[in-house]
Amino acid sequence: MRVLSWLCAGSLLALSLASLACGGSTPSSPTTPAPTTTATPTGSVTSVAVTGPMSLAPGQTAQFTATATLSDGTRRNCTAASKWSSQSASVATVSAAGLVSAVVPGFSSIEAYCQDQRWGWTQLAVGATTYALSGTVRDDAGTSLVAAYVTLTSSLPPHVSTNPQTDASGQYQVRLLPGSYTVSPNKPYYESLPATMTITADTVRDFTLVPYGPQMSGTVTEIGTSVAVAGASIEIVAGANAGRTATTGEGGTYLVRRLSPGTFTVRASKAGFEPTQQSVTLSATDAAFMLTVNLSLKPSTACLDSVTPSLFKYFPSGGGTGEITVSAPSGRAWTATAAQTWLQVLDGVTGVGSGRIVFRAEPNPTNYGSSFRKGAITVGCQANGGREVAVWQCPDCHALLQASPATPNPFPAAGGTGGVWVLTDSPFSCVWQAVSQADWITITGSSEGQGDGGITFTVAPNPTGAQRTGVILIAEKPWQVVQKG
Repeated sequence: MRVLSWLCAGSLLALSLASLACGGSTPSSPTTPAPTTTATPTGSVTSVAVTGPMSLAPGQTAQFTATATLSDGTRRNCTAASKWSSQSASVATVSAAGLVSAVVPGFSSIEAYCQDQRWGWTQLAVGATTYALSGTVRDDAGTSLVAAYVTLTSSLPPHVSTNPQTDASGQYQVRLLPGSYTVSPNKPYYESLPATMTITADTVRDFTLVPYGPQMSGTVTEIGTSVAVAGASIEIVAGANAGRTATTGEGGTYLVRRLSPGTFTVRASKAGFEPTQQSVTLSATDAAFMLTVNLSLKPSTACLDSVTPSLFKYFPSGGGTGEITVSAPSGRAWTATAAQTWLQVLDGVTGVGSGRIVFRAEPNPTNYGSSFRKGAITVGCQANGGREVAVWQCPDCHALLQASPATPNPFPAAGGTGGVWVLTDSPFSCVWQAVSQADWITITGSSEGQGDGGITFTVAPNPTGAQRTGVILIAEKPWQVVQKG
């Protein structure tokens, strides 16, 4: 059976000079603090947020800051440990310490690559009109929340991404270019409720965050294995919290929030599996804790022995074909049907006994701001049972590839090491993979990523005496490597 291994990636949007309002008011000169020297973050960096003024007048300077989120959920200052660059050095320059100098009117993105692990950026407008967005973030009891983040993103011009934090009074303030924004106030253990806003003047907007309360989470796997079961239904069927539901994600995980103390029964089910349930007790003293309830499902053998794979996790945005293997008792008839119009069964619409199904997915026309397009191929028979194969297709998002500063071009005949930065604008739905197409180019470290990131690779010595060219496919895009002879 062929298993699709493609992954997809997002795109870094081109910054539009057309939205520059040269005739607008000139922003006041921002405070320029001295760069802060901090300890280098330890642990794996999962994301990087770059903060600083969104607007400067030509000739002004400002210190920008890179904040890394680590794998343990903590945040650390990564300003001194980052490699800084400006997308348009003719508009604004940035020093190795993150000090930005505005040059001429225009737009540029200020970028930081923290510890050669993760990439973050924010947009800077030089000579443009901006407006203040401010307010207070409180909990549902009216108490101001300190160190809450107010994440603002814009998929349309002016393509902004920024992440101001509330102060000791729960207040935040940020200057924005005119445009439409998605605003997501967030803080650990509180539920985020995104809102859409259009900024055309100074605006005051307060937010209320509601605590999650007691939560139950876990993973659903196929019994006897570690294979995650995506798309399983989780339901509290009896006792306290009856009627609460959830659905497992791509990793088989689920989360049920705001539970009440008491004893209740949790049930997991999915087509093609025998349902299972478990009794759980949440005491009043556990109100601040997270319950972990893992469940296992046994495949149903009433109709089909097996249908693999159960999930095409990152089907490429450009479409293509996939293959499903069916194992069934001799003489058992089955059919395969596609639940969505963008999926089509090409071979194996009907079958008897074991066989295979070939299907095709159309290209995904949705843009980088969309999440996965989800569909399914259902394999069933007249007997009780059947299986569903999920197809999760990436949105139409194209990564921007950029060589790391120390990468040779071309590589010397003796070989060497290099790196490629992958820049996206859709960190959640855009997952990518790098695959070397030449045996003399070896990817070192991780070959996969989600959102902004990068890869490193080595080039072997060239014994041919002639110049040679190889390719690394990164996020479905070719990256050319040239080596001297």
